[in-house]
Amino acid sequence: MNTNTAEDITRQVEHEDHAAHRVHPWDVEFSRSAMITIGSAVKQIAAHLGVSPKAVTKGMFGEMYWMEPSNRLMLVIPVPKAEADMFVEIPEGHWQIRERNQATQ
Repeated sequence: MNTNTAEDITRQVEHEDHAAHRVHPWDVEFSRSAMITIGSAVKQIAAHLGVSPKAVTKGMFGEMYWMEPSNRLMLVIPVPKAEADMFVEIPEGHWQIRERNQATQ
């Protein structure tokens, strides 16, 4: 999983071969590996900022984008203490859209 700057994400979204589709956070399932990595990143950011992990995860699932055709998922996590957003890329195979009967309507 990679973290990217806002400029990197903007370039990806604006590139003619990419389309970004916003997805609802509750409609997404993560692999166990992705959850462990996300949790580790949150702890590291919280320690760096001197805040609790809960303070970082408050906005964690606010914005998610499915990046087509790469099939990556981009999480945009606001980090108010840093006055910045954190971008976390979840590669293909580590996330999926929930089955229709399990997803929010």
